[in-house]
Amino acid sequence: MMRINNTLLFVLFENKGKSLLELMISLAIVSIVLFVATISNSFISEDKIRSFSRELYGDMINLRYSSMTRNHDVNFPYMRGYGIRFQDSNTYYLFRVNDKNQDLFYSGVDEEAPLNGETELKKKQISDTLRIQIKEKDSLINPHDNVLIFDNRGIPRQPSGAFQMMTLVVESLIDNEAQKKCISIAFTRIREGLWNGKDCLEQ
Repeated sequence: MMRINNTLLFVLFENKGKSLLELMISLAIVSIVLFVATISNSFISEDKIRSFSRELYGDMINLRYSSMTRNHDVNFPYMRGYGIRFQDSNTYYLFRVNDKNQDLFYSGVDEEAPLNGETELKKKQISDTLRIQIKEKDSLINPHDNVLIFDNRGIPRQPSGAFQMMTLVVESLIDNEAQKKCISIAFTRIREGLWNGKDCLEQ
């Protein structure tokens, strides 16, 4: 009888040992899966940021180049440059400035003409997991209704005609750890970089 009890206890302890080992293995597997998923999500977020930042940068470069090389159109005799208008943090429009009232300034959406070869304003929308912010002093804010014009010499200006420098930041809404990208527009140069929380660092 004693031998049977000892055997039974051995089996019970052995089974408990196996259960504990299986539990530890399961926890390890779950941890690895969660780690890989986190890394994967972060990689996807940063890839989206890089991709859109490059697209926005390309739009800026094209606007500036076109403003200096394609600034005459018989259909729009009062061309004053090319511009970008941010509707909000996810949407913007690309256009030519047709100065209808000939006041030398951008006076609003009525003076927006389609880009060369287009029949309507070019609208760009980004993923709802990303957003565009604009630097204002030490803060990042929604660029709602912000307008940037490149004149016929490629110089960035405000709608009023005053010179304008601007820093745009592209960030993820679902991953705070994802590296933010930025685009800095100066008088004679547009550059893309990494946002460090205060400044746009050139890559």
